[in-house]
Parts: sequence; structure tokens; C-alpha cells
Amino acid sequence: MPTPFDNYTYDDARSLFSQVPSLPGLAGQTLSQGSTPRRPTSAVAARAYFNADHWQNGAGFNGQLPPVSYPGASQIEADIKKRFESENVIKEVVETHIGGLLGREPLWSFLKEQGTAGKKKEKDDITGETLTPWWNEREALNDLQDAAETVLLEGIAVKRVFFPKGLLPDSGVLTASNLNKALDYIFFQTLTADKAGVFTDPDTQKKIGVFLFEEKDAEGNVVDSCAELSFLDDEGDTVCRVVKDKGADEDFGPYKLGGRLLVFEMQRSPLITEQVQSNQKALNLAHTMMTRNVNMAGSRERSVTNAQPPRRPTRVQSSTNSNQTVETVPGTYETGAGAVMFLMGYPIRNEKGDIVGYTNPGVNVTDPASVEVFVNTIDLKRTAIYSQCHQRFVLMSGDATASGVSRKTAEKAWQRSLKETKTVVDAAGRWELEVTLRLAAQVVGQSDKYLNLRADFNCLLDVGEPTAEEITTVMEMRKPGGPNNQPLISDETARNKVGIDDAAAELKRIEEEAPTPEEIKSQPPVTDLTGQESQEEPQKEVIQ
Repeated sequence: MPTPFDNYTYDDARSLFSQVPSLPGLAGQTLSQGSTPRRPTSAVAARAYFNADHWQNGAGFNGQLPPVSYPGASQIEADIKKRFESENVIKEVVETHIGGLLGREPLWSFLKEQGTAGKKKEKDDITGETLTPWWNEREALNDLQDAAETVLLEGIAVKRVFFPKGLLPDSGVLTASNLNKALDYIFFQTLTADKAGVFTDPDTQKKIGVFLFEEKDAEGNVVDSCAELSFLDDEGDTVCRVVKDKGADEDFGPYKLGGRLLVFEMQRSPLITEQVQSNQKALNLAHTMMTRNVNMAGSRERSVTNAQPPRRPTRVQSSTNSNQTVETVPGTYETGAGAVMFLMGYPIRNEKGDIVGYTNPGVNVTDPASVEVFVNTIDLKRTAIYSQCHQRFVLMSGDATASGVSRKTAEKAWQRSLKETKTVVDAAGRWELEVTLRLAAQVVGQSDKYLNLRADFNCLLDVGEPTAEEITTVMEMRKPGGPNNQPLISDETARNKVGIDDAAAELKRIEEEAPTPEEIKSQPPVTDLTGQESQEEPQKEVIQ
């Protein structure tokens, strides 16, 4: 029975991106007027804010701009842009979230299923050691951080595993002598929702991964529009097909990937919502207006009314008179230590020109305008952003009045937010490891060898140093007493909970530091407080 994707053309694949994202109740619906596209404008704006583009051609400015028809509108807008100020709180909250989730190297390994039901899963450490150099060389942790960054900003991030076209032989079939060499051909990348995605056929509920790209010539000119399709055939193997708008289609595979596609879509509710972006705009406006306010009214000013300008004497010599004369010329209003100013009003004359009086001079002093309203606005908007991103504990770090209970409550809310992202990232990590290993096995010619391995991927949350109470709790969880008198958690999990990044390496260090039986025997006898030799044998260190 053919799959619904066997006859897909480029237009069919391209049309999938004109559908509403696979949200509950909306999957498969085509876009109508007012619908949200796969990569909405709010997602593009969130990315721009993170990348420090807060002006966004004027769309990021929340203040009043002149009408387009107003004379000199473009110059006024250019002046506002020149003096526009911003504080990138959006980037701060995203980086804090990623630091708590992927600030430490994730733990991963492969679990081997035993054939007999009821037997435990067994770790396949050899395979993990084989993939570790590839993981490090591809900087997989950085790529996962980029993927988490995209899903937090936009709500959707798509990962793709691929063979670079430049490494493919003319036959299109890759071969390698061992697993390490096969891994050299495998790369991955993170894409946005308008370039790639995983879609579900509404009739069969089967999934297809799509990656849109353009084919270019040697000069960089676009010669064709293409779509890379990834779907399962009747046998459950993964088919890779490149369909083109103009050229001939290309087929690759099938690959035995255990039901995995070559494309994986990560989804979670965006952390940087439109409400967060709105508060970022208001925050930037407050910064901009405060600076403008300081520039215009930040100095103490004096206004002199109904008074002649101060005059100072000066010696002058005319061309017709060789003798010097003294005249007075307008001076400046002087202030400061030792300065004394005498102000005289303007003369008031009658119709005959006689002086009948003088105006009453006055000096008005204007103090600098207060910036308190802007400071309060900035604090309010910054608090709103941190609160909506579940990071109120950041605001409490310098607050001496906040209680320990309120701090713990704020930290727990942040941890719950991290766990929402952790579920998505862990699933992406499992997919990436399994697809990579099975693709490499296909290149080596051992396509069935690793199908019974399942990746175990676990992001280690970094929420600060554990307290003494938390360490005590972990130690209690390691004591026997659970089912079959076993501890509640493993030794490796316990070490991770108390902040040890690499539990296996730490255990190895402990084993290396432990004294040998010969060293224990050579230790001097233990004496009591009276200097007498104790009858107790020295306690041996037990290594779990």
C-alpha cells in the first residue's frame, strides 16, 4: 500500500507551510485571513529583540512618531532613532533560561534491551564512547543551546540530520570501513519553522519531514526551488526524497532508523510572548524619554525678566579720536563663589522721552526635571518581563526584605518552566543520537546492529548550588529501604543532584584515591586518648 507522500511534488510540500501550526484543534487547517502562519511576525520580532535590533524599522518604538505626510517627518524619525535607547531584558531572560537548562553538559548513553521479558536494560558504554568524539567535534551542546534559544523565542525549532552534498560520491551511496569514519559524514543543523517542519497527514496520521531550500549554480544564482522529504515506507524504513520545482526528483535510502525521520520538530509555548515584547517596548521608551528629558531639562536654569543685560566697562579708541574712552558693553550673567550681580530694569519713558520709572527685574530659577517617573516605569516594566518569564528570583537577589520562603517559591516556578523546555530538548537529544548512530551503521553496512539500542538523554538543571538541606535529602534517598531494600535513587543521580557534572569521572577519581590493601595494612595502629593501642581494626573505605 503506497504512503500518502509517495507522489508528493514540490508544490505539495510547499503548500504545507501555508497551514496553521499543529496546535490542538487546528492541525492541518489552511491559513485564512487573520490566521497565524507557521512563523508569525511575533516570532520574527522576538528573534530581532534577542539579536539587539530593538528599533525594527520603527516598529519597536512605542512612542509617538510624526505622520508620514508631516513636513520633515523622515528627519524627525531619524533623530528619534539616533537617540533611541534600549535595555535587552529579553536576551537576559532567554540566556538565564538556557543557562539553567543547558549550562552543564547533558548526560547521555545508550540502553540495550535484553531479549527476555523482565530483564533489566543494560548500558552500552562502548557505543557511547564511540559517539562522544563526534558529539564534541560537532559542538552538539552549542547546537542544542541554539535550538533551545529558537524554541523559547518562537515556539518552534526544527532540527535536521543530513549528509553534506559535497561529501556524496557520484553514485550517491556512502560507504565507510568503521563507525568512526562513517560519523565524519553526518552533520546536523537547526532551522526555523518557515524553512522546515514535521507535518501529519489528516487521513492516515502518518508524518512527513520537510526541508525547503534553493539550488544554486557556481555563481550563487538560484536555479531551482527544492524540498527534501523524509517519511516512512511500508516496511517502516525512512525514505529521503528531494523534489524540485523544475528539475528531476532524487531518491535516497531507504534507511533503517527504527521509525525515525531525518527531521525533528521541537515545540513549546514561546517564552517571549507578545506581552513580553510589549513590555520591552515600554521599557525602551522609558529609557529613551528619560535621556531626552535629561538633555532638555537636566540642568538648573535661570530666566531674567524685565532687566537690562549686565554691562561691563571696556576701553575703546575711535579712528577720529586718538584718546581712549571708556564705554560699557553687554556682559554675561555671572554665578558662583564671590559673584555679585546688580540687575537694573528697563527705563519707562513718557511721550516726551523723559524717564518716569523702571521695570521691576526678576530672576526665575528652574531646577532640573525629576526622572523619578521614568525610573519607576523602568523598574515596573523590567519586573513585568521577569515575572512573565518565571524569573522573579532574579529581582529578589538584591532584595533584603524578601523572605526565604518567597525566594524558594520563585525558584520553584523557574524550575517548572525549565522542566517544560527540558522535556522538549531531551526528546530532541534522543532523536539526534539514535538517528546519527543508525545512519552511521547504514554507511558501514550494519543497518540492523543498533536498532535495539535506545538513547537515554538527560539535561542537568543548573539552579544554583544545593543547600545543606538538599544535600541531606539526597543522602537519605541513597540509603537502602526501597523496593527489595534498594535505595530510592542511583549513585550517579545522587552525585548529579548535588552538583557533580560528571558522576562517572568523579567515581573514578574516588577509586584512584582509595588506599590499596597493602597501604591499609601498612598504616600505623590506631591509639586511644591514653596512648594505648586500640583493639579496633582500622576502618576500610567502601567504594560503591
